Amino acid sequence: MRRVTYILVILALFAATQIAGVNVKASPGRSASPQPLIQPQVQQGPQITSARLKGNKLVVTGENFGDGSVIFINGEAVGTRSDPDNPSGILIAKKAGKKIPPDAMVAISVQNAVGLTSRAFDLFSGMVITFEDDGQTFGVAVGTKFQVVLQKNGYEWDAAAFDPAFINKLANEPLLPGSLGVFQTTKAGTTQISSFGELPCAKTTPPCLAPSLGFRVTLIVKDLN
Repeated sequence: MRRVTYILVILALFAATQIAGVNVKASPGRSASPQPLIQPQVQQGPQITSARLKGNKLVVTGENFGDGSVIFINGEAVGTRSDPDNPSGILIAKKAGKKIPPDAMVAISVQNAVGLTSRAFDLFSGMVITFEDDGQTFGVAVGTKFQVVLQKNGYEWDAAAFDPAFINKLANEPLLPGSLGVFQTTKAGTTQISSFGELPCAKTTPPCLAPSLGFRVTLIVKDLN
């Protein structure tokens, strides 16, 4: 009987040792389990949404700029600084206007600090009238060039209507997307330029019920000579 008890004690100790061994081995196994792979973050290239001249200062707005980004005009780098309030979205080239001819189309691009470059953005250095200017009055000088650029949720626009006694449409001029043309004032006086827009479905049978849009601005042309 005493011998049987001794054997049972030995078996119990052996079983406890095996269990402890399993636990000890299991612990490293948990810590060494495969960790989720961390995908490297893809650097997003800069994108330009707008560009405008304010005197000689060029202001470029977009995304993914950041410190160290540089503005290019027709492929030539110009002195650039980031807007302190929005360094990733606004860049400023204080004297860029001196490198842009008057009433000309130029290609604006941005290269960020890691060398990624945006698509070119067309900028017309002359006056640009847009759909947001509908109903406005502009004072301009005789000889002023301007573009009318109408973009509104897929609307298609008729050719601009204007009085040729005061305004001339210029041929063979480069155009911005959505432009109805480049125009030039020729005579002092008050005149208007207008257009009419509708969605393509308005020309189907039966036509859709989308509203048509009218556009008109007034120009007060002055002879400064």
